[in-house]
Amino acid sequence: MLKSPMKTTLLLLGEAHIKNEKVIWETSGLEVDQECELMQFTGYKDKNNKMIYEGDILEGSHYPISNEDDYYLVVDYAEDRFWGVRRLSSNSSARGISNGMADGLYEFSDQDLEVVGNIYEDSELLVEEVK
Repeated sequence: MLKSPMKTTLLLLGEAHIKNEKVIWETSGLEVDQECELMQFTGYKDKNNKMIYEGDILEGSHYPISNEDDYYLVVDYAEDRFWGVRRLSSNSSARGISNGMADGLYEFSDQDLEVVGNIYEDSELLVEEVK
């Protein structure tokens, strides 16, 4: 399904800073509107060789994040590491006692992870967070 408006994904390396409400990359001088969502690459790729970024929604091959289970894995970055945070899928009838539990992303490296979306464009996959 085509999503509107269309978004462009750019792989940008180097350091960035903010000037005149624009994000500017030192290495290329590229200016990007601050409204964009910056997603940091984790260094991992999914089973289809697609790069995994912070904010991606992943499905795995084992409990509790396989397609038969009630959870997805959302990639987060905190305390100098990437985390896989369990998030209840929107079509689940489970109580969700594991919702929000996190493990280091590396702990899921034995699974066939697949990027199925990201939290910015595909938030309908997840149960809304209770704050």
